[in-house]
Amino acid sequence: MKNGGSGIPRILHECSEYGLPEPDFTDFDGDFRVNMFQQRSEKEGSHTDDTKTDTNDIC
Repeated sequence: MKNGGSGIPRILHECSEYGLPEPDFTDFDGDFRVNMFQQRSEKEGSHTDDTKTDTNDIC
């Protein structure tokens, strides 16, 4: 498996690159959930809704 185990660091990196808040990672007795958040305000040079990335490109 290519890049095995790199999912969480990649998510954190991509959120930082896009100027997004860090997601919440939660473990529910073996189930795992990631809550991701939208930008609170537009910043110059950050990505907006016009440049959405498919989550499959990140994972």
